[in-house]
This record gives sequence, C-alpha cells and structure tokens, in this order.
Amino acid sequence: MSSVQRLLICLIPILLLWSCHQPEPLVVEQIQKNGAPSSLVLTGPLHHPDILVDGLSVFDPIRRDGIETDEEVVHSLFEFMSNEFFVWNAPIGEELGTYLYGYGYGLCHMQSKVLAALWHERGIKGRLVSWPRHTMAEAEVDGVWRLYDAQHHVDYSRKGLPVSFSHLKNNHLLIEDLDPVGYGAAYWHQLIENAEVEKDRIRKTLKKPDLSLQKGQQLVLRRRETNARFPLFSSEQPHTAPRSHLVPLFELALRHQFRDEQVQLHTRLPVLGISLEGMDQVKVRISGGASLEGDASEISTLLHGETRKLVFEAPAGSQLTVTYGLAAWCGNRLFGADTSKITLLAQRDSGTIAFNTTASAPLVRLGPLVQSAGDPQLFQATLSWENLHGEPLQYHLFFDELSSSFPLEVWRYLGRLDWEWRSEVHGASGQAVLPFRWKPGASSPYRPEKYGTVFFHGRGPHLRAGLSQAILHFDRASTKPHL
Repeated sequence: MSSVQRLLICLIPILLLWSCHQPEPLVVEQIQKNGAPSSLVLTGPLHHPDILVDGLSVFDPIRRDGIETDEEVVHSLFEFMSNEFFVWNAPIGEELGTYLYGYGYGLCHMQSKVLAALWHERGIKGRLVSWPRHTMAEAEVDGVWRLYDAQHHVDYSRKGLPVSFSHLKNNHLLIEDLDPVGYGAAYWHQLIENAEVEKDRIRKTLKKPDLSLQKGQQLVLRRRETNARFPLFSSEQPHTAPRSHLVPLFELALRHQFRDEQVQLHTRLPVLGISLEGMDQVKVRISGGASLEGDASEISTLLHGETRKLVFEAPAGSQLTVTYGLAAWCGNRLFGADTSKITLLAQRDSGTIAFNTTASAPLVRLGPLVQSAGDPQLFQATLSWENLHGEPLQYHLFFDELSSSFPLEVWRYLGRLDWEWRSEVHGASGQAVLPFRWKPGASSPYRPEKYGTVFFHGRGPHLRAGLSQAILHFDRASTKPHL
C-alpha cells in the first residue's frame, strides 16, 4: 500500500467526523403583516448570515432560477446595472464588491468593471472597452462579443444583431442606426481611434459583506435620512462632495458592548462613522495602516469611507456603534417592496432576526421624475408624505444635470425649489405635484449632444435619502425626445 493510500485511509474518518460537527444552517422566517418597517435587527451570534426576501438574497442582483441562456443572464445583469446602480463620483481604489454592495454608485469605468465581474460570476466572459473619456463593457455570448454602455443605458445589440466594438470600428455606418445616445461622428471617430479593448477579460470576484456577529452584538439595518450626520462617500472633486444627499443609501449600525477591551470588525462595507457610549476616547488600529487614538467624533471623521479590518480598544462596559453604508438596491429588497417572507440563513443556531415596524412613523418620499409627453423639457415630480404633524416643515428640492466636462465639473446645478408643509393646509398624509422645466445644457467633449440625465433630490425632515432620475436621449436641434 502506498503512502498516499495510507494517508487517504487515515483522513476519511477524520473528514467524516468533521462533517458531522459542522453547524446546520439556521432558517428563521419572519412574517411581516402590519405597519411600515422601520428597521431590521440581527442579534448574534451569527456566522456569515444571508438575508433572503421571498427566496432571493438581498445580495444577489438577479435571480439565479428562471434565467436559462447566457444571453438572458447578460441582458438581465445589464438591466440591473442600468436601473439599480447610480451615476455618482465614487471614491477610487476599492474592491469591486465595495462598489456593488457598499456604494451602489460609480461612473462609467466602475460601472463597466462591476458589470463585467457580475458576468464572470455567472461563467460568462466580460471585458472593458476604454478610452480617455468613456468606458463600456463587452460580454461574450455564443462565441460573439456584444457591446453594452451601462451608464448611458444602451444595449448595442438591442435590434437583434450582435454588435461588438470591433463591428462598429469596421463599419462606421452601423453607428447611425445603433447610436441613440447621439455621440456624433467626431466623437465616434475619436473613440474608434483611441479606444482599447482589454485583452484580458475581467476575472475579479465580488466579495459580499460579512455580517457575522459575536454574542451580544447587534446589527440594525435602516433607511438613511437626508439629514443624517455622516456625509455620502465621494471622491474629492469640485461640486460633488457637498451633495451628500444625492444618492440613496441605507445604514447598517453595528453595536458592540465591550466585555473585553478589544474587538475586531471587518464587514467589507465602507464606514460612515462611529459613536461611543460610556467613554469619550477610543483607540483603533487599521489593518495595513495607522493606529489612531482620540475622541469618538474625531476618529469618526478619520474612519469615514474605511473598508479595511479595524481593531477597536475601549474600556469594558462602554458601547461602540459603527455605522456602515449599504447600497440602495440591497436595502430596497427589504424595504422597497411588499413581501411576506423574510428568511435569515446562518451557520449558528442562537441568533435572531426581527423587523421593527411603526404604523404611524412620519415618512416623506420623492416620487419618480416624469417627462411630459407634449413638452420634452417639462417634468413633474411628486413629493408624498404620511403621518406628519406639528409645526411647519421646510423642504429644499434640487434639480441637477449630468452634462458638463469630466472630471472637474461632473454636475451642473439647474435649480432649486423650496416647499413648506403646513398641517392646516396639507394634512397628515397627502402629496404635492411639483413641475420643473429643464433646458438642456451645452454639449461638451465628454457628454454627447443628444444625451441628458436630469436628477431630482431633496433635503428635509423625515425625507428618505434618495434621488429620482430621468435618463433620456435628446435631439437638441428638434427638441424631440428619444426615450
């Protein structure tokens, strides 16, 4: 008998014994029947929990069942990126999973990278087409590459003919039929001459958040308010950082009661900020980085946007709360749709899951931005409210356009409306329809002539962080919309 055979014989009983002691997944079902959900609370110990809504994980962009062909997978993930992933100037240098699960936004290059990585996770080859002013993604379906522009919501194969960048490069006449964005001949000539198709396809993984909890730890998932004290994550570009309320975001507040003086935390989600009860001073070591010591508010600012492993030190008895950002599409799985079945999967059997519901909580929402059928420059947005009472409340509503040159002036400010809720006029529940007229901004080398994105967002009490955007293709010469 060889040494390898003897080793295998010895290992078999060990492996069987090990498998018998592996913890069974915990399944906890919570039926949501009455009241508006205000938060979801997980209590440890939990080991790598996953949350399912009607059978779909909040961390899965699309269902894995019911989609059979590679073409369906490719197109479904493209639709997800176009509709659920927001356009915003995100920080650079993070793992792809952080952009997908932590931010939920990015500009064209990051959108294309994440899209290609999502294809790769489903066993489909993806790669980037990049040039100095724009990035798109290609997927290989049945041996043929297909071109997609996630930021501009364009599937270049939408007419049934598989179109790759090489098709467009070798046949300029295709552009006239397949380019609803309206880049124009000069723009396409520059792109074709300067763009590069990456030889190596995207193989990067999208690491999901690790929401594991120790005994006594608690994780609270809630919607982000527009007046939240922590700013939105943004790279330091002019005209972008102050608009901390622009993109929808959820918050995960992890609460830890110090029994020992040290705790290690690593969710892979970006830190919004921290707070400390029972003590003003805290120490923290950043994996691969600096050691920090100071008051909680100072450390909170320094840790903003941090995604690396953190080791906190504080006296026993004090309580630490670390608030993380969670992409809007993940949170909307729990709070954005009517559902009756929430399932928690974990590998330990003593954790809990619970919904906090409040039937009468004040709530203000931004409705969709709708373009007038008869006047393409006229839009209507809806502000709705429930359970408002008391003194008048002030709301500031903003309109922006993504139309100026990149990267120094990504956003163009269009206008602002100030609106006041008054109990005797508007009542505890109701809605207001707000008209807004948009005049297309001047085109630039980055923004195509026929393309426009209008954003409606706001600040005010009880207003859920969020944005309503209208993506349209616009013929500036004839003022005829191409939707």
